[in-house]
Amino acid sequence: MNSDSWLRIAVVGGGPAGCSAAIALARSGIDVCVFEKGDHFREKPCGDALTSLTVELIGETFGLGESDLSRVGGVRFRGAVLRQPSGSLPVDSPALVGWSVRRSQLDQALRDCVSRFAEIKYRTQVVRLTPGNRFITASTAQGADSRFDAVILAGGAGDRFTRNLGIDGEPRLGFAVRRYVREDYADSHLVVEPTPKLLGYAWEFPNGHGTRNVGLCALAPVERSVLVSFVKPFAASTKSREAIGGGSGPCWRGSFVKRHLPVGVVSCGDAAGLVDPFTGEGISAAIRSGLLSADCVLRFVKDGRNEARLAEYSNRIHSIFSDAYRPSQARISFLTLCGLRGAESRFGAYLAEKDDSAE
Repeated sequence: MNSDSWLRIAVVGGGPAGCSAAIALARSGIDVCVFEKGDHFREKPCGDALTSLTVELIGETFGLGESDLSRVGGVRFRGAVLRQPSGSLPVDSPALVGWSVRRSQLDQALRDCVSRFAEIKYRTQVVRLTPGNRFITASTAQGADSRFDAVILAGGAGDRFTRNLGIDGEPRLGFAVRRYVREDYADSHLVVEPTPKLLGYAWEFPNGHGTRNVGLCALAPVERSVLVSFVKPFAASTKSREAIGGGSGPCWRGSFVKRHLPVGVVSCGDAAGLVDPFTGEGISAAIRSGLLSADCVLRFVKDGRNEARLAEYSNRIHSIFSDAYRPSQARISFLTLCGLRGAESRFGAYLAEKDDSAE
């Protein structure tokens, strides 16, 4: 028996961040319990596009290759078309090569991998965490209490725990809606159309099985009336039996904030406000931060519950994603097309400011 098998860690949330943390801990011999409030194949409003980096991370972390992505209905894309009033512009870049996989299928494939190593409790929502002298008690809506050495919060964009505990990364909220439309979509590229008045962009992505994923997103806070003015025509123009899915996206703000509590709680993924502020993509950050959170809490419990190990995690998250989301000229140009000012030296202000010249 592994000498660490006496340790027990809870992961709240069974998306890419939680699954990454769980599988890393379980492979280290830790007893892991994943609490997933949804059921199998739970839908997640998302553009469904996986960058080449994300595909690589999925392979390294879960052992899933391109054949596995194809098996669950994914399709490969290469390049993009940028639609503008002046015409369409093809864009070729290594960053625009990847796969499009419906999130309900992708997330379930990740959870199936985790289930070989750790326990997953579906339809189980953690509603309270109670710290003790040595353990943290997780209480569920079903009335069950369980004790853990540490807890990783990976509940996604709507995670109230991280917000109430002050470890959500103080994100700047964006917004997105999407719908699956049954229509043959032979093209293997992404279509992106900047929408300056929405401070974001619209998309059309291939999705396999004779469908495409169409949607739009705001990369910065906008008035509700503006959102409604876009969502109503979107709903009317995308006739489909499938419902429109949507919600807020917790985008990276850039300023340093703690993503841990001294008692042994850390946040990761969307729940920690790690969504790319330039594109709204968050799966790669979810996997990376999930792996980092697993390493962090393992060091924490092995080092006599030393808070310094948790502080290292908050510092590493800030360092890694400040670098990952460093403004490049291409990113700044895209934000300008979307009605947002170019990046300033600090992230706090630029994403919220509307570029009047883009009206």
